[in-house]
Amino acid sequence: MSFAMFKFVNKWDDDQIFLDMKIDVEERVFRLKQEIELNREVLYGMKNLFSTSDEITREKFDIFAADIFKRHADIQALEWIPRVSLAMREKYETSAQEQGYPDFQFTEKGPEKKFLKAKERDEYFPVFYVYPMEGNEKAFGFDLGSNFSRLNSIESARDSGMISFTEGITLVQETGKQKGVLAFLPVYQTPSFDILERQKNIKGFVLAVFRIGNLFESAIKSVHKMSLGIDMKLYDDLENGNSILLHHHSSRTGLKPAKKMEMQTILNDIGNRTWRVVAIPTQPYLDRHATLRAQLFFSIGIFFTILVTAYIFLLLKRTEKVEKIVEDRTADLQEREMYFSSILNSAVNGIISIDHNRIIKIFNPAAEKMFGYTAGEVNGNNVKMLMPEPYKKDHDKYVEHYLKTGEKRIIGIGREVVGKRKDGSTFPMDLAVSEMLIGEKRMFVGIITDVTERKEFEKGLIAAKEMAEDANRTKSEFLNVMSHELRTPLTVILGNSPLLTNPDDLPDAEEIADIARDIEEDGRHLLTLINDLLDISKIEAGKMQLNKEPFEAGMQAEEIAENMKALSEKKGIFINVESVDVTIHADKIRLKQILINLIGNAIKFTEKGGITVQITREHDMGIFQVKDTGTGMKEEDLPLIFDVFQQADSSSTRSASGTGLGLAITRKLVELHGGKISVESELGKGTIFTFTLPLGKEEE
Repeated sequence: MSFAMFKFVNKWDDDQIFLDMKIDVEERVFRLKQEIELNREVLYGMKNLFSTSDEITREKFDIFAADIFKRHADIQALEWIPRVSLAMREKYETSAQEQGYPDFQFTEKGPEKKFLKAKERDEYFPVFYVYPMEGNEKAFGFDLGSNFSRLNSIESARDSGMISFTEGITLVQETGKQKGVLAFLPVYQTPSFDILERQKNIKGFVLAVFRIGNLFESAIKSVHKMSLGIDMKLYDDLENGNSILLHHHSSRTGLKPAKKMEMQTILNDIGNRTWRVVAIPTQPYLDRHATLRAQLFFSIGIFFTILVTAYIFLLLKRTEKVEKIVEDRTADLQEREMYFSSILNSAVNGIISIDHNRIIKIFNPAAEKMFGYTAGEVNGNNVKMLMPEPYKKDHDKYVEHYLKTGEKRIIGIGREVVGKRKDGSTFPMDLAVSEMLIGEKRMFVGIITDVTERKEFEKGLIAAKEMAEDANRTKSEFLNVMSHELRTPLTVILGNSPLLTNPDDLPDAEEIADIARDIEEDGRHLLTLINDLLDISKIEAGKMQLNKEPFEAGMQAEEIAENMKALSEKKGIFINVESVDVTIHADKIRLKQILINLIGNAIKFTEKGGITVQITREHDMGIFQVKDTGTGMKEEDLPLIFDVFQQADSSSTRSASGTGLGLAITRKLVELHGGKISVESELGKGTIFTFTLPLGKEEE
C-alpha cells in the first residue's frame, strides 16, 4: 500500500509539473503568436502604401521601410515584388538602370547557385524595391517565380488574398546562419473574392523577410524567466511528412532534457503553414517544481509498518513535514505573485483594474506612461478621472445599468474610445474590458492600446492619396494644354503644306512667301514647345549642365531687348534696359533663356505702356528686375506660377497660349546658378519679376 501510494502521488506530482510546464510553454506560444501578428501588420501597412498609388518611387519606399526598421528588429528586409509580363520586362529593367543601377536585370539561380540572366517566361516576380540594399544586393532583380518553393507561396498568397510564408530557409546575410521565412502579401489592381479575378488583377506582392531566431527570442524575453530549464524547438511541418527545424532555444543548463515530459503545441494558420513547438524540460526544471509528497507517503507507510510504537514521534515528524509543505507552497505562491507582477509591469499595453464601485485598484507602468499619472495618484480614485466628456458623465450610469441588467456595451467586445491625460490632453485608444469574480467581489480589467500613431499613419495615407489625385489632375490639365499648344502650329503647317505640293497649281510668289513665313513661324513655335519639354526633363533628371563664364549682364540684356523690339512694337509697347556696370558669373545662353521667358511673358500680357529691365548689384549678387504694366495676377495665383504645368489662367478661354513650363524652367535655371526668383503683382496694374545671379570674381 505504501508503494502504491508512492506511485500514485509521484504520478500526481508529475502531472502537476507537466501542468505548470504547459502554462509556461503556452505563455511563450501566445507571445510568439503576438510577435508574429505584430510583424505581419507591417505587411498590411506596405500593402496600403502600394494600393493607394501607382507611383510609389524607390525613394518613398526607402523612407517608409526605414521607419519600419527602427521598430521591428525581427525583419531582415522589406521588398516590393511586381508582377511583370514578358512584354514589360525590358521597360522595368531599363527603368531601374536609369535610376542608378546600370547592371540591373532579371536574374535566376543557375548551376552551383550562381545568379544568371533570367530566361524568357510569360511573367516574372522580380525583387524591384528592397530595403536595406546593403547585404541584399544579390536579391535585387532576382525573379522569385524561378524558384519552385517561392512560386508556391506566391500563388498561395495570390489565390487566397492572405499572407503566405515560405518554408524555412537559411538567411545567408546573417552571421549566425539563422533560419528565416519570406512572407508574401498580394496587392491587387481591384479587390475581388473570385480566385480567377484575383489571378487576373494581381498587381504584385509586398514581401518581408522575418528572422525566425530573433522573432522567437523576442517572444521568449517578453515573459519573466519561466523558460529557464526548458528546451524549446520550433519546426515547420511540411506536407510530405518531413519537418524543418526553424529555431532551437536552448536552456543552456548543460544537462540533457527529460524526454518523458516532452510537450508539443501546434500553431495553425501561420502564413498558410503549420508550425510546431516542441518543449522538453531539463532536470533542474523538474527539481525546481518537484515536491517531497511521494517520498513522504512512502516513508510514513514504511515507518508505520515497522514502528507502530513510535506513533507520537511520527506524528510530530509528519507535522514538521506538513509545515515544510505549507512553507514551500507559500514560497511558490509568492513566486507566482512576483511572476504575475512582472507580467503586469512589463506589459506594453496599459492595464487598469477597477472594482464594482469604479475605484481603481491596479494601474500598471504602461498606463502611467499613457496617462501621465503615477499609480499612487490614481489608485483609490474613480476611473472617471481618466475620461473626457461625454464619457465621464455617462460612465457611472453605464456600470450601474450593467450590474442591474447584465446588458453589455463594451465588456468582452472592445471599442475605440478617448482617454484624458494628466495635462488635460486627449488621445485615441482601443479599450478591451473583461469581467472577473474573486470570491464574491466583482472586478473589471481594461486593456488599453494607444492608437495615436496608427491614426497619424492613416491620416498620412489619406494625404498621400489626395496628393496623388491632385498630381493626376495637374497632369490631365497639362495634357489638355499641350494638346492645344502642339495642335495649333501643326494645324497651320499641315494646312498650308498642300498649297505647295501641286507644281501645276502653285500660288503666286508673294503668296508662296507668306505661306513659307507662316510655316516657318509655326515651326519655330513648335520647336520652342519641344525645347521647353526637353529642358524641364533635363532639369528634373539632374542632367542640365551650365557653362559658366564672366560677362557683362547689361550688354546681354540690351541685345535681347533689341531682338524682341519688333515683337513689342507690333503691340505698341516699349522695352527699356536700365543697367549699371555688372559682371556676372553665369551661363550666357541660360541667362538669355531666362530673360527671353520673362520679357516674352511681359509682352504677351501687356497691352499698353511698356517693359523695363533693371540690373543692379548688391553684395555678391547681381539683381535683375523685369517690370511690366500688363494685366497682373491675382494674389492667390502667385504661389502656383513657378510650378511645372501651372498657369495663372489655365482655362480653355485664357487670353494667352502657353504650356505652363516657361516660368518653371526659369526658376530651375535661376536656382541652378545659386540664385533666387520672386514675383510681385497686382491685378490690372502690372507685374515685377526679380531674380539674382552670382557676380563674377572681379566684382566680388
